[in-house]
Amino acid sequence: PFELLRARGVIEGECAALAAKSAKKAQIEAIEEALDLMQREMEDEKQPLNADRLFHLRIAEATGNGALVQVVKMLWEERSGPLYKQLEHHYDSPQLWVSALAEHRAVLKPIAAHDSAVARIAMQRHLNQAYKRFSTGWDALH
Repeated sequence: PFELLRARGVIEGECAALAAKSAKKAQIEAIEEALDLMQREMEDEKQPLNADRLFHLRIAEATGNGALVQVVKMLWEERSGPLYKQLEHHYDSPQLWVSALAEHRAVLKPIAAHDSAVARIAMQRHLNQAYKRFSTGWDALH
């Protein structure tokens, strides 16, 4: 899981930067819709994993690069492995999702403003925070 998160930081950071450069209004709205879905799922006390995945995929789609979309999909499929699920069980909480949603909003803002550098940093920061959350879960297991 840790290598996967590091890889996602590199790839999805660039996806966010590219999306900021090239995203059309409809693509930005699609990213916003994913965040709205995430918010609704949280309000319904559901784990918003599908909306989380959708948010990241829509950013990849906004790059206009099909290869990047496929890479992001593949990285998300890896996220469903047994070790990932076990770690997730130990660190998952409503507060985690509140933090993740705030981080997602911090990624969307520079994408919508077409600020590539800030979008890259925001996505890398988000995935670094996810790494830290997983590390805490890992430490709790050992």
